[in-house]
Amino acid sequence: MAVLAVGSRSSKHHEGITFFHVNDQVGSLTRIGGISSIEQPTFQCFNRRERILYSVSETDNGSVSAYAIDDSYTAELLFTAPSGGDSPCHLALSPLGDMIAVSNYGSGDFTLLSSHGEVLCHEHFEGVGFDPIRQEGSHIHCSLWSADGSYLYVADLGLDRIIRYAHDRKIKEVIDAPKGSGPRHMALGKDGLLYVASELSNEILVYRGLVLQQRISTLPQTFLRENTVADLHLSRNGAFLYCSNRGHDSIAIFKVNQSLHRFEYCYTDKEPRNFTLSHDGSWLFVANGSSSTITVHRRNTANGSVGELTHRIHSNEPVCLTWI
Repeated sequence: MAVLAVGSRSSKHHEGITFFHVNDQVGSLTRIGGISSIEQPTFQCFNRRERILYSVSETDNGSVSAYAIDDSYTAELLFTAPSGGDSPCHLALSPLGDMIAVSNYGSGDFTLLSSHGEVLCHEHFEGVGFDPIRQEGSHIHCSLWSADGSYLYVADLGLDRIIRYAHDRKIKEVIDAPKGSGPRHMALGKDGLLYVASELSNEILVYRGLVLQQRISTLPQTFLRENTVADLHLSRNGAFLYCSNRGHDSIAIFKVNQSLHRFEYCYTDKEPRNFTLSHDGSWLFVANGSSSTITVHRRNTANGSVGELTHRIHSNEPVCLTWI
């Protein structure tokens, strides 16, 4: 059974994480359970082998909680550990499932926890970026493991850079991003290219190694209103890349063929933040934070195109979609 966990900007007095059964045939969602008593659970990751769901609590002096999920989708709290900073907004589980990378946006702290919550590594970043309002200091926004665990990439939106740690974390390299671009989320292609969603410049940056290969806008030239880029994902075969626009309220769709070529938009509800593709690639699910909806769109697996809306359900300020 395909199940989505939906994280939200909810207080601990409400159900902050909701579980939905996904009907693979028609793409519909049915609520089957949830978790309350966690403040601002805005991002999750799931260890499939151990059936443990990890969630941030995006607050000052933030935390990470771990829940055992049983076959009836009842959650048992295993532990809550400090995140090592303020406003943790992203988690990334290592390929072996033994480490959790925590991005603390508010304070510019990066923390590496064991799967049991012990601190393995912590680093605080300082500096001033290009934008005096959005980049007044370091803002660690996400991290990404390479498939074999040999590298860990950490995006610093505030200082326009990506730190690449080697497997032992004793060696690190800095990948510079254009000034004012604000690297937010990342994806690794099968060809070794690193794709970066730049929140402030509304671009996808493409890197080979440490070298910037391409910059391409996520917006049409005719769109002149305010926008910030959010999430991005590659299709399972790596042939297509998708990126969400908040303001334009769309998913920009790119063909991957040595370089990126934007060819289409899928229009969503307000503030498409996090989104995900179904396992077979036939459906696109979008968490629209400001409209409090999850929208479902049919996807053509052959040409990467995404069609019109097929389903819409209410969900209170959804901002993260995680398969469990």
